[in-house]
Amino acid sequence: MHGDAKPGNFAFTDGQVSAVFDREMTTVGDPLTDIGRLTGVGLTELGIDEKLDDGPALPSQERIDAILSAGQQ
Repeated sequence: MHGDAKPGNFAFTDGQVSAVFDREMTTVGDPLTDIGRLTGVGLTELGIDEKLDDGPALPSQERIDAILSAGQQ
C-alpha cells in the first residue's frame, strides 16, 4: 500500500496512473486503506466537499472512476 494516497501523489497519462510520488510511507498492508484515504481526505483536495454518507464500506467503481477523473483536471 502507498500509505499516503492522495491525488497530488499520482501523475496521469491518458486516464491511467503513469507515476507515483511520495513513497516513503509505502509498506505491506491492505491496499483498500489507500482507497479509503482517497475517498475521504482526497476528496477535499479535489475540491469535492461533499460528506460521505453511511453507505457501503467500499466506494462503487463509478465513484472511484469519478475521483480519478477529477484528479486529472
